[in-house]
Amino acid sequence: MKKYVLMIMNLVIYIGATFLVFDKLGNYLYYNFEWYSSLFEQNIPLELAFLSCINMLVYLLIFYVKKIFLKERYESLWSVCNFSMLTRKQMILFTFIGLAGTFWFISFMKISFIGEKFPDLEEYIEIFSTADNFFYVFLGVGIAGVFIEEILGRGLIFNELKKVMSLPTALLLNALIYGYLQPSPIIMFTGFMLGILYGLVYFKTQSLWSSIWIGIVLNVSMFTFNELNIIDITGRLPDLVLVLITISTFLFIIFSVILLFKNNSLSNDTLNTKNSNIGLKG
Repeated sequence: MKKYVLMIMNLVIYIGATFLVFDKLGNYLYYNFEWYSSLFEQNIPLELAFLSCINMLVYLLIFYVKKIFLKERYESLWSVCNFSMLTRKQMILFTFIGLAGTFWFISFMKISFIGEKFPDLEEYIEIFSTADNFFYVFLGVGIAGVFIEEILGRGLIFNELKKVMSLPTALLLNALIYGYLQPSPIIMFTGFMLGILYGLVYFKTQSLWSSIWIGIVLNVSMFTFNELNIIDITGRLPDLVLVLITISTFLFIIFSVILLFKNNSLSNDTLNTKNSNIGLKG
């Protein structure tokens, strides 16, 4: 019972801290400081980067407090999340998975009846494309947002769940939580799917860089395609072609995950899973 109580306490602290930063603090600054609203109203990705940095500082503060109380039982944020090195083979595989995820999302979104029934898919992209400079999109959505999402989603929540429940249960519950935190039902669905993918990849590689890299590739390519109007061009394709792209990219992602689990050279099982070095292994 004690370990379940401890898990719930940690989850409340981690999720609560993120909620306070992105919801309460963000709204407070927006409505009470003109410089904040004037700067970030037309630069939503820049606000995402700013709040992500604040959120990261809060996480570090939480673990600093833990260090004071836990002493010899203390484990750092970096050790909990595990930022062990990835091999070049892994980086290549995860790059292709991220690109496949982008093409899946775009083709799925552009299928006529999907786009008509769920317009918030395109609205989601447009909202986070709102910026004076595309670099802000790259920084906020492509880097900072992914980094903080994966620290919370996989590094903290998933690892807490794994301490007290089986892997399948932890994986499913983690994906449900990750999906639930998304802004709309259809984005919740895609978030749930990504939660499963990220959880599997993270579990197998024992490195948070794996899911972070997939998320970076996916978001950067997605918003780059939007900037270059490639998403609009894709929307002109016949529904049959879009359905085929959606199915083929989905199957490619499944095949890639199976390959990751079956190919020992793509696994970090032989590496020190508590290695917190940040880098690339040849």
